[in-house]
Amino acid sequence: MIGKSLALLAALALSAALPAGASDLTEAAAAALPPMVTYRELPGTETVYFNGRAIPYTVGQLVASLKRDDIYCTGYVLSTSTAEDPAIEPLLAPYFRYQLDPKDYAGLAAVNRAFFDENAALHQAVQASISRWADSMVGGAGAQLEVTLRDMEPVRRAGDVNCVVYTAGARIVLSSEGLILPLYGRGYMYRDGDHYRTVALITSDDSRGPLTYALEDMVKEAALRASERDIRAFVASIDLSQHK
Repeated sequence: MIGKSLALLAALALSAALPAGASDLTEAAAAALPPMVTYRELPGTETVYFNGRAIPYTVGQLVASLKRDDIYCTGYVLSTSTAEDPAIEPLLAPYFRYQLDPKDYAGLAAVNRAFFDENAALHQAVQASISRWADSMVGGAGAQLEVTLRDMEPVRRAGDVNCVVYTAGARIVLSSEGLILPLYGRGYMYRDGDHYRTVALITSDDSRGPLTYALEDMVKEAALRASERDIRAFVASIDLSQHK
């Protein structure tokens, strides 16, 4: 049970494997986002390290321009899929049923205990991964960035009856040589075909409000579209020839 629960948060924090299909997120953004919020995908693939594993991911930019209030918010959207790491998928599958059993609920509780416990290996692995990612963002200058997770938001379901989506978040405080940079991170995970897609937002702490709402709408739209593709594929696979 503990193995399953840790796998869920590890994947939610920054899932393992193949970069997500960029066009899916672009199409979901076009359908779900209001005119004042835009999503633009950036070219190429980056790599982050989590618990000793190299994880490739794609990056997009989410921008909210509230001209009437003279507010401009921007954040980066990281996207990965488990397509090339099938070993983790059986551990995640039970949590994506519409109805969970007592073991699944206990597993989610274990996830959150590990996420909130500063001394837990998973909590420390998340901090180390973010620190290494942040250092790479500033050119790998070896700034010895210290990462502190604060105001953590537990893993919970965010989807509706049409699709299962999990989310979790936290304030990310980066500090180095007396300088402090408060950030905010939120991750989402949903089933995409035979695999699982993770989409994470990294933004400044004061931009979290409008961007978090926008990302949730975008991810739910992407998850709904993935669910509809699964239904169409299932219907197409039914052989009715013997019932004629």
